[in-house]
Amino acid sequence: MLWILDMDGVLWLGQSPIAGSAEAIEILAANGHEVIFTTNNSFMTRDGYLNKLHSFSIRAEPHQIYSSAMAAANLVRHESLVGVLGGPGVTEALDRLHVPWIRLSDSADQDNLEKAMADSAIGALIVGYHVDFGYQNLSRAISVLNSGARLVATNSDPTYPTPSGLVAGTGALVAAVAYGAQKVPCYAGKPDQPMVDLVSDLVARATGTIVVGDRPSTDGLFSKALGASFALVYSGVTSKDSYPDNDFEIRIDHHAGDLLELVRSFEF
Repeated sequence: MLWILDMDGVLWLGQSPIAGSAEAIEILAANGHEVIFTTNNSFMTRDGYLNKLHSFSIRAEPHQIYSSAMAAANLVRHESLVGVLGGPGVTEALDRLHVPWIRLSDSADQDNLEKAMADSAIGALIVGYHVDFGYQNLSRAISVLNSGARLVATNSDPTYPTPSGLVAGTGALVAAVAYGAQKVPCYAGKPDQPMVDLVSDLVARATGTIVVGDRPSTDGLFSKALGASFALVYSGVTSKDSYPDNDFEIRIDHHAGDLLELVRSFEF
């Protein structure tokens, strides 16, 4: 069976591991199950996520990691120039596909940015999670979109879970850009088609697939799009108290307090 695990809210909260996650993955591996790791958080590079997994004693290889940054890069792979309002995960994903890019927040590159906008050379703008959003970068993003670029968002999550509570997610940043420019974004991450396309071959080869996540509106809909089972864990955004009803008409096949509790509930 293929297990598709969300990372934020399932394996960790911010920089704190969720207890038992490494043990749960060891149990899956010992019983011959395939595991891949997905995230809508586009900020870190693939190596960054790999190092974070290793720091929490979770065994992983680069080919097991799939991020919304990778899905967004696939969407713009034929563009001659892409604007970036996001973190290093986005620019690394573009570099892997040999897509030229220009970062809106780089003050040293403003002359090139203004020329590119004047020539309508930027075909797409990717907005992903980053912490230096700010008014100036918002204004630059609106200008780029008004010059003819299409808006690509790495994901629509309004928040991300941390040990101290929820913080603003990519969806909140994209909402400001989209409203300011009066543009409709194309979303790349879970549960949308670009992320589905990234893992569809793996799902097709598997004898069965289960998606494990903490947010029904993304992970649950992602499982539905893949034709997979969905397991909801209450270790991240969603708690038992905050999710009493299935507002998204998603079949929840399994639920547990955390990943280890979930895995232990299976009879291998």
